[in-house]
Amino acid sequence: SDSTYQFLESLRPDILVVVAFGGFLGSKLLSLCRFPPVNVHPSLLPDLRGAAPVQWALLRGYRKTGITTQFMVKEMDAGDVLLQEEFSVGENENAKELLERFSIEGGRLLVQTLNELEDGKIKPRPQNPAMATFAPMLEKGAGLLKFPEADAWSIHNQVRGLYPWPGAFAFLNKKRIKILKTRMARGNPHLGKPGAFWFDGGKLFVACKDGVLEILEL
Repeated sequence: SDSTYQFLESLRPDILVVVAFGGFLGSKLLSLCRFPPVNVHPSLLPDLRGAAPVQWALLRGYRKTGITTQFMVKEMDAGDVLLQEEFSVGENENAKELLERFSIEGGRLLVQTLNELEDGKIKPRPQNPAMATFAPMLEKGAGLLKFPEADAWSIHNQVRGLYPWPGAFAFLNKKRIKILKTRMARGNPHLGKPGAFWFDGGKLFVACKDGVLEILEL
């Protein structure tokens, strides 16, 4: 709004910082300060531009992802890269856990970025648009688990990538069952057709198109 812009203009800031903002800044704000606004984005741009980069990193089974600070432009997550840091992703880490970890690491990287911009130590690096991939907003239906159609690793990634929202689920006798936590059951025998489940030693297992998954929480 005009009043917000006038307030910011009255502060005469050197720079604006944007984190977890699901929209675009207008031309006025993009050119208000000595530096363009800085955004913290939880992926290694230009990979995973968009609203849900952490979730899509898990959905796609990434073993590594990262955090980028970038100058903001009119195009989504397409500004020059300032700093980037790569992190390993745990096999059982879910979206909630990774977002919490990245909120801390992202804050640290942001402070480092602001300090180095002030000291003139950062040379902004243009992104290669040909290398861009996208992480669109999630839909509720994304959580439906299709055991006969997907391998155990893909379904495990679906469960952890969509936790806590929109959440993974399956149907048993027309009853919707929420699947909250799973684990790869490598080496366990594949008993029955994909979608079949059984108990063994007090543990619950389900057969997938390829491989077996242990259900830890539902």
